[in-house]
Amino acid sequence: MERALVRKGDVVEVSAVNGLLAITMRAIARQDGTDGDLILLRNIDSAKEFSARVIGENRVEVIF
Repeated sequence: MERALVRKGDVVEVSAVNGLLAITMRAIARQDGTDGDLILLRNIDSAKEFSARVIGENRVEVIF
């Protein structure tokens, strides 16, 4: 079994990439995830939930 790179409750770095534009922010993981998993996160500022793919240790990426 793969080791979780993101754990529920961790603050993770979120990258949103669209071509040459890249935006990063922080969010709280709502579930554990290993490399490539799609997990649920919560925006720290707005409390809105969204999904992103785990790409590394406490790092996720949103794909548009």
